[in-house]
Amino acid sequence: MKKYLLGLLLMMPGLAGAQIPIPFIIKGTIGKLDAPARVFLLQNGRFRNSAALHDGAFELKGTTDAPQSSLLLLARNGNLMDAMRQGERLGIFIEPGPVVLLSADSLHKAQATGNPLNTEYRRFLASLKPLDEQLRLVAAQQETATSQPTTTPQVSQRLKAQQAALSQQRREQQAAYIKAHPDSYVSLQLLKEMQGHTPRYAQAGPLYDALSPRVRNSLGGRNYGNLLEVVKAASGTTSTPDSQRVDQAVQEYEDRQFRLNSSQVDEGLLADSKTHPDPYTRLAAMQQIYGPNPDYTEILPLFNTLPAAVRTSAEGKKYLALLEASRTVTIGAVAPNFVLPTPEGKPVSLADYRGRYVLVDFWASWCGPCRGQNPYLLRAHRAYKDRRFAILSVSLDAAKHRAQWLKAISEDQLPWTQVSEPGAFDGEVAQSYNVRAVPQNFLLDPNGKIVAVNLRNEALEAILAQLLK
Repeated sequence: MKKYLLGLLLMMPGLAGAQIPIPFIIKGTIGKLDAPARVFLLQNGRFRNSAALHDGAFELKGTTDAPQSSLLLLARNGNLMDAMRQGERLGIFIEPGPVVLLSADSLHKAQATGNPLNTEYRRFLASLKPLDEQLRLVAAQQETATSQPTTTPQVSQRLKAQQAALSQQRREQQAAYIKAHPDSYVSLQLLKEMQGHTPRYAQAGPLYDALSPRVRNSLGGRNYGNLLEVVKAASGTTSTPDSQRVDQAVQEYEDRQFRLNSSQVDEGLLADSKTHPDPYTRLAAMQQIYGPNPDYTEILPLFNTLPAAVRTSAEGKKYLALLEASRTVTIGAVAPNFVLPTPEGKPVSLADYRGRYVLVDFWASWCGPCRGQNPYLLRAHRAYKDRRFAILSVSLDAAKHRAQWLKAISEDQLPWTQVSEPGAFDGEVAQSYNVRAVPQNFLLDPNGKIVAVNLRNEALEAILAQLLK
């Protein structure tokens, strides 16, 4: 069963402790929106529940292990995957009692009231508004300057310096709030926001230590503390740690935590996909548990249990099209052939690899998780390159990012054949393999049949050890 890890929240997923579930309720009104519009609740990046809108109103109920930040997504067409990619979103805090949302037209403009944490968070965001307005203005000026060929390097450097100075002021304001409010869950959330996906231990460590024991010992606090320990170990004692090594360590930690926690989450999602009384929530559970690359043979029977009205709805038809697209690249199918150019412009055909096992690896230079997998690919390449195994990497970098692609190949020291899909995700090859996110890979046997997909970390070497005895 494929898993799809979505980094929509800055909160790290982790093991649930033995804590008493806290009931919550979210009530909202968003203009006069009606079906098929739906609101989806995500916690730790995973779908938890959804509700249809009727005359603008919706209601969500559930439980949480502790006060925590969560994410609401609005899909006006009712489709969860569309909402994850480009839907309106609103971060809120969940704690005992009701959360009330009210907006005249859109979710992201809604004001969350009804509990102290949301009030506190909204008040702090309001204090950042002058800085955020200046940052937006500088960003707009940068975009305009970039599009004008007459822009001088001095102007570009000045705008970058302004943006850096404003961003630093914003971080300082967040840090000051954390130090002044050590016993607030809002401070923990601000720490995650200011540090991003891969925190810098030198800055984040002291701020985390300044939090109260109550906040540090909460589920979210413990998870973030564990992440900081991983970053600390990977950073070493140097003042400028190797960013790639730190990124790889964080990715491995996420993978471990995901594997530990996913079985329980997926059991709930799988149950929802089969038995939830709301058929649209069942469809949303299917979308979440199987992600953008569903297994056609596994999910089609489940999809067909949905009422005809759901299957033939706009979101149902879209998901069926996704299932049909995955049919050609499921395990056992012959992988579609393609011809793509190397950095030197030489055309390379996948058919040339017949007679060998080949890993077709879709990646991009800007993709941190992709770069984090390259050391594992290097290890497999060195171990099996002389035993009927090859790697063919397909870059989905846009044409304008060619320099970054070449730089990544050099930095990661990738010796196998590299080709580029000029159309990126919209290109013919990416479309034929139903690639909607990276990293993604397909292991083909000597006859060109797909024998495994999305092999991560040591999984590639493990399966090659079995196939190439």
